[in-house]
Amino acid sequence: MVAAKRWVPWLQAYFGTRVGEMDQLRTRDIRLHGGRWAMEVAPDAGRTANGFAMS
Repeated sequence: MVAAKRWVPWLQAYFGTRVGEMDQLRTRDIRLHGGRWAMEVAPDAGRTANGFAMS
């Protein structure tokens, strides 16, 4: 939990996500895609700002 308290605000600032969107991330939402790491904020994991997936 200590690591989350440290890194979540930094990740939010970098990706432009809201607290709830970052908190709902699951392990399967982070993956290697085309040689780059990708994060998907999907509505099926919880509420998003506009109801659409963001990757």
